[in-house]
Amino acid sequence: MKLYSHSRLWLFESCPEAYKIKYIDKTFPDLPISINLFLGDLVHQSLEWLYTEMKEGKKVDMDSLIKHFVENWSALFSPTVRLQPGNSVETYFNKGVTFLIKYYQKHFPFSENTIEIEKKIIFNLDERGEFGIQGYIDRIVQLSEKEFEVHDYKTN
Repeated sequence: MKLYSHSRLWLFESCPEAYKIKYIDKTFPDLPISINLFLGDLVHQSLEWLYTEMKEGKKVDMDSLIKHFVENWSALFSPTVRLQPGNSVETYFNKGVTFLIKYYQKHFPFSENTIEIEKKIIFNLDERGEFGIQGYIDRIVQLSEKEFEVHDYKTN
């Protein structure tokens, strides 16, 4: 099955030549990650860690969540991360901490019935199953026997 994703389709719509270079020719250069993407990925990883720990029956306090974020920031941040002009690394770091604190306070005590974390999904785009689109659901919560809630984390 030939699989596509939202990001691949977006790139093709935005710039078919860039799509060709990246996915067909496979000669797209590695580019430094932007601070926004770095921050979003780290917050996402922290929330994934939080819910994985809780799904395993562990209690996670806010300090542990922030510590997890800080340790990953320290381990993964590098000078190659592209900053936006006029903003500092500290500004983005503080945004991440603030986002996680607000998220924790809003959703505590996390009594939702999380049944999946980072669930990969694939939908056929044609009847023969030759083409599909794939994606990931950040978190799925079961509300009742036949009712589910899909969560997609955004840091903006």
